[in-house]
Amino acid sequence: MSVVPPGFYALCAAGTAANHLMPCKWGLPYLMATVLPTATVSGLSLVVRNGAILNIQVTDTLNRILAPSRFHIGVITGNGIFEPAILQSQSAASYVYSVAVPKSTTLYLVSPITVADTLGNVYAPGRTNLTITIGQATQYSLSIVTR
Repeated sequence: MSVVPPGFYALCAAGTAANHLMPCKWGLPYLMATVLPTATVSGLSLVVRNGAILNIQVTDTLNRILAPSRFHIGVITGNGIFEPAILQSQSAASYVYSVAVPKSTTLYLVSPITVADTLGNVYAPGRTNLTITIGQATQYSLSIVTR
């Protein structure tokens, strides 16, 4: 960085890969720095952690998703921020969304309509607590069906 005003700064970085996690969104450690009026700050190192890609396949045989651009599904991060899953592909009655998540965490699935997973668990509209342990995998898939 070039010249910044004196102050106390929390530094956060975004990675370039799809599975990189921003520390400030996920409640991971991030860098704090104090800039004094006459000092040069150097030697700071930001770390972006690798997460996993959560793929969410939504099957919509009931045509509940009338406008995919207005249907938002995603997760709540460790800092309480809604992180939307991005639409990757769609066919007649199927939509695939993806979002980077930590490899072991409790996630909150957020959907505007009732959905069910492949085990038959039904989730009402709103925020649903899901515990997903991905381990060392780089991808995890969740299949849900509109109700």
